[in-house]
This record gives sequence, structure tokens and C-alpha cells, in this order.
Amino acid sequence: MIRALWSDEKGAAGIDGTYYRLTGAKRGPFPAHALGIWLGAYGKRMLDVTGRFAGGWLPSSFAAGPEKLGEMSARVDEGAHRAGRDPAAIRRLYNISGTFAETADGSRSDLERFAGEVAPRVRELVAAERR
Repeated sequence: MIRALWSDEKGAAGIDGTYYRLTGAKRGPFPAHALGIWLGAYGKRMLDVTGRFAGGWLPSSFAAGPEKLGEMSARVDEGAHRAGRDPAAIRRLYNISGTFAETADGSRSDLERFAGEVAPRVRELVAAERR
């Protein structure tokens, strides 16, 4: 539905789907450029939907630990293959939540470690993927 409403096709938008129907809807407002639809999916069915339709996958660390990401990402890939899509076209990010704070003794070791080790490594990995 979102893509139909954002489409610059002439005339009203309409969809006669299994679960939702849309008839005579006015299209717009139109985005200035193509917008991808990102899903933060975790279950088997929604990971498949992500692979079939989404422009990106954005799981969060509180719901999907690093040990689960490989299997979950493979399910996204399987959904993409079944839909005739290139799995590499689906962008993937990982939402990591946490808190950085000084300890009782005033130490900032967690923050300093993140700044010194994690952030540079993330930049290296991103740069390698862009090549």
C-alpha cells in the first residue's frame, strides 16, 4: 500500500489484497526520491517478508543478539531468492543499545574502549563493503 500511495502513477491507488483492500485512494504526497521500506523483523515469517519486499533490515540488539544474526540474515536471503531478488540489494544495519557512563570511581573505560576499538573497526568494515 505504501508503495502504491507514493507512486507517481496517474489516477487513484487501489489494491485488492488478501488482508487489506484500498480503493480510490489519492496518491501522495510524493517523496523527492525513492524511499526504501525497512523492517525490524525477528520471526521466520517476517524475515521472509523482509527478503521479499524490504529495502533494508534493521534488527535491534535487545531482541536479536549477535549469535542469532547469521541465521536471521540467511532467512532474509532465502526470502529474497524466492522473490527473484538479489539479497545484496537489501541493506542491513544493527541497532545497538546501551549506556555509557562514568563508574563510581570516575572511570570512563567503557566509553574510551568503544571510541578506541569499536568505532574505528566499524568504519573499516563499512569502508571495505563500499569498495
